[in-house]
Amino acid sequence: MGTARDLYCEPRSGFVAQFIGRVNALSGQIVRADGQAGEVWLWGRAVPVRLDGTWHTGERVTILLRPESVDLGLDPDRGWAQGTIRAQTFLGEKVEYLVEVEGSLIQAVVYDSIRHGLLDVGMAVAVDCEPTTLRLLRPSASSQS
Repeated sequence: MGTARDLYCEPRSGFVAQFIGRVNALSGQIVRADGQAGEVWLWGRAVPVRLDGTWHTGERVTILLRPESVDLGLDPDRGWAQGTIRAQTFLGEKVEYLVEVEGSLIQAVVYDSIRHGLLDVGMAVAVDCEPTTLRLLRPSASSQS
């Protein structure tokens, strides 16, 4: 079964990923598979990922991205994609955002809004994340319980 941390960081199905926390489930395709390193096509570009199984170039995948792993910035030259803030919920120590990226809505959580500032609804933002925070599932595992 694994520890709570294992289940959260390395879920083996979409059900487990959603059961233990919020998650963005994004559709992608592997464009390069080279042992433990590879790239997936996401938001119109190749994004580096860590591979932890037998993956093949061209394989369709579900990419799991936790809201707290999404980085939002104001510099349009940074990030993997450009997005637009569609909703903002201030919760004291954190702010939850809905961000539209390439026609899809993703969740993002930013802690310490006093230091980082608030992003207003309608603002254009750069969307990024650390590649090691991405988890890949085969589409059949995405819907399994």
